[in-house]
Amino acid sequence: MLSWRTIGRAAIRSSADTVSAAVTPGSDHAGDTFWEWNIRQFTSTTVANSDDCVPLRKASTTDDGIGSKNCNTRSRGRNIGSDRGPYAPAAPARILLLERCPTFGGLTRTVEVGEFCFDYTGHFLHLTRYASPEDIPYANLKNNEWAQIGRRSCCYVGEKMNKPLPIQYNLAELPPHLFARCVESYNQRPSISNSENATFRDFIVSGFGQTLADLFLIPQNEKTMAIPLDRLSKHAVRRFFFPAPDEKLVRMGIVGRVPIGNSYNSTFWYPKAGGIGRLVQGLRAGVENCLVNQDVVAVNLQAKTVCTRTQGTFRWDAILSSIPLKSFCEMTNDEELRSASAMLSHSSTISFNIGIRGPLRPEFADVHWLYVPDRTIPFYRIGFYSNIGKGACAAGHKRDLCRSWIAVRRSGAD
Repeated sequence: MLSWRTIGRAAIRSSADTVSAAVTPGSDHAGDTFWEWNIRQFTSTTVANSDDCVPLRKASTTDDGIGSKNCNTRSRGRNIGSDRGPYAPAAPARILLLERCPTFGGLTRTVEVGEFCFDYTGHFLHLTRYASPEDIPYANLKNNEWAQIGRRSCCYVGEKMNKPLPIQYNLAELPPHLFARCVESYNQRPSISNSENATFRDFIVSGFGQTLADLFLIPQNEKTMAIPLDRLSKHAVRRFFFPAPDEKLVRMGIVGRVPIGNSYNSTFWYPKAGGIGRLVQGLRAGVENCLVNQDVVAVNLQAKTVCTRTQGTFRWDAILSSIPLKSFCEMTNDEELRSASAMLSHSSTISFNIGIRGPLRPEFADVHWLYVPDRTIPFYRIGFYSNIGKGACAAGHKRDLCRSWIAVRRSGAD
């Protein structure tokens, strides 16, 4: 496994858009290694306009070709929706999309670096509302260009790789000494308080026991979200985290009998060729009025206008923003919102994309991604693009290149 400490031996060269480094491979890795360090917080803002999709004053535009240029700051557009990626408009009406970066997609993007092709930290289609990519409205996707893949993820706990996940429903996979402690703790788990003040930490401990919570669930989630779980309400888990504890599945996992695929997000869709940028291209094709390099700096809620750093001013009837809520409030002219924003926070992701001209070690041969709860290691997840889609490399290059990502989350970042 590539040690994160290898980063300290990198020779770094910087530019305005990206920081890249040639990394010396570890002693147990053959072949050359290329490491691209992309520090990003892409938060697209999309503004939906009605009658007047034209700027009051002309704003600059730039070609939005994929891979033409990277951006090391937030991307903001005007289809107000996602906080980290594209937004599919709900109607084919008059819509104007303003994008902060030179290309569209936020973190849901694909870039080419030499013969390597990278996404940002791994983005996949986990569909619940629609049966297949082709069924997603306004996305202009074709099912024959996408593959449905069974998730193969694992975690590094007890000095071994534990798979399959989720770990809470596969306790029999743990080393014997940890397995016994987790089972005992599960049987003695406390009941969750009915108080409105119960936290996400309380939810985890009452659902799976203190030992498993301390071993994996709490440190992994705190590293992923860059915030202590006792600062999050138990209600935060309703939609965006794992489902409520299922005692039947826990008991089955204790005896090693959990049915394969009987877990949340057990399958996902991914393009057969290229990366997740194919999704952005499909969504982009359905929106006629798109401007890039539009960094929004002010929002007038009364006049219903937004101003960009390039002196463009745009009117809107409805606005959908994927700027972090804290930042969005700070740029409005509403003093109450600006004051309230001081109580908000958000996190950002640092993505290390790594290309290896050679095979992965055998233990990683079939792993899509690996969770790392160890607090002494700064990243929370490492993944392997080349195990997810063999077609995800630049056109004209061989398909046996290994492509990986390492994701680090930091709090309070802008």
